[in-house]
Amino acid sequence: MGIKGPALAAALYGDAALRPSRDIDLLIAPRDARTALAALQAGGLRHVAHALAPQADAPSRPEGSLRRRVLEMRVFKDVELHDDPLDATLELHGRLFAVEPHGFSERLRGENAELADASLTSDHYVLYLVLHGAVSFWPRLRWLADFAMLAGRIAPERRARIVALAQDYGAGPALAASCGLCEQCFPGSIGPGWPLPEAGGHGVAHDLVARFLRQLTDHAPGAVHRPPTLSPLENPLLMVFGRRVSLAQIAGQRIAKSLMLRI
Repeated sequence: MGIKGPALAAALYGDAALRPSRDIDLLIAPRDARTALAALQAGGLRHVAHALAPQADAPSRPEGSLRRRVLEMRVFKDVELHDDPLDATLELHGRLFAVEPHGFSERLRGENAELADASLTSDHYVLYLVLHGAVSFWPRLRWLADFAMLAGRIAPERRARIVALAQDYGAGPALAASCGLCEQCFPGSIGPGWPLPEAGGHGVAHDLVARFLRQLTDHAPGAVHRPPTLSPLENPLLMVFGRRVSLAQIAGQRIAKSLMLRI
C-alpha cells in the first residue's frame, strides 16, 4: 500500500501537485519482500545501493542480488529503487521505523487491508504521520503543515483514541510535543482533544519541543539537512517511544547495519 506521497497530498490539500514528493513510498508485508522486489526488478526498476554500501550486486548473480536486497530491507527497513525512464524513485518498506514497538507496522497494515493507499480513517496511520516527523525531530515544515491540516479534520472521539494509542506505544510525550510545535508554528491548528505540553512543565515533551524547534529553524535555507546532535545514550527512537523500544534493540540494529555495509 502507498504511504504519504500523492495520495496523502490529495487527501489533505485536494490536489497532489500542492504537496511535492521526492519519492513514492510503498509498505509491504516482510514475507512479500522477495516477490515484490522480483516484480519491480522485472518491471525495469533499478536497485539503488545504500550510500555507504559497496557496489557489490554483480549482474551475473541476479539471485544473489535479490537475496541481498531482501536482507537489506530486513536490516534497514526499506530499499530504494529507481525508474530511469520516468526519473522516479520508489522506496519499498518492510516496516515503518528502523526500530519500533511490537506490532506497530502490522497493525497499520491490518487497518488498511486491501487498500491501495493507507487511509486517514486509520488511527495507526494518523499516528504514524505524526511520529514519522517526531522521530526525525521535524526537520521539514512540509511535514508539520501536513499535521496542521490533519489535526482539525480528526473528529473529537478519534482524537481521544489516537492519544490513547500513542500512550500505548510510549509516544504520549512525543505526540504532545508535536502538537505543541504545530501550535507554535500554525496557531489555532491544534483544537481541543489533542495533548499539549503542560504550562510550566519541564518534562520530556518540553525538551522535545525545544529540540524540534531548533531542528526546524537552526539551518540556513537550502543547506543540507543534518541530524540533531545527541549524546551517546540518546536516540530519537528512545525519546519518541520511551520504554516500548530498548537500547538493546537499537544497538542490535546498528550492529546489523554495520555488518550489512561490510559484506
